Amino acid sequence: LGSNFFDVMIIPICDIFYRKGEIFSHVAKGNNLTISLVFIFGSLMAWGIRARNKKIFWRFGLEIALMLILAALLGLFFILRR
Repeated sequence: LGSNFFDVMIIPICDIFYRKGEIFSHVAKGNNLTISLVFIFGSLMAWGIRARNKKIFWRFGLEIALMLILAALLGLFFILRR
């Protein structure tokens, strides 16, 4: 989880030092969905860890686990659809 956050948060820092325009304009379009999914998963995991007063499923609340599963299924759907 920490490595994913680091990988996503280093992008804006790299964008500051990248001199050939915006860094996202040189990334393959297929990676935008993957980057978005990493951000969504990381946010849900952080939310689940922060609000883990209801330990029901994998140390997370049931609603967080269901959102993670839903996000994974939607991400899989969109990845396989392209």
